[in-house]
Amino acid sequence: MSVNKKSVEEKIQELEDLLTWFESNEVTVESALDKYERAGQIASELENELNKAKNKVEVIKKKFA
Repeated sequence: MSVNKKSVEEKIQELEDLLTWFESNEVTVESALDKYERAGQIASELENELNKAKNKVEVIKKKFA
């Protein structure tokens, strides 16, 4: 497991960087496949982190309800 975890903000920035690359004229099929795979991985990680945050908010809301 990786000790150097990226923050949500860093993951979003990496996703934005990948999008910029895809919009450029430097796209090759080989690179595109790798970058597309990485973008999917980042999106999945972000979705998991957002779901965890949502669950924490629900727990907090119940404590104050």
